[in-house]
Amino acid sequence: MIGAAEIQARFDLVMMTFNGGMERSRAQWKKLLEDAGFINIKLWEHFDHDGIIEAEIGPDTEL
Repeated sequence: MIGAAEIQARFDLVMMTFNGGMERSRAQWKKLLEDAGFINIKLWEHFDHDGIIEAEIGPDTEL
């Protein structure tokens, strides 16, 4: 990972190795959340590629 801090690179490797994680695009996150029953989905990205996802549990979603 060019330009990444060592700790950031290590966390990325742990996520991908142990959790079956993957990088997702905005569209993939939105579809994943919609398919799970979330509504009012908002995604904010930061210049360093971290971000915040805000979503509400839909009225028909069972917990």
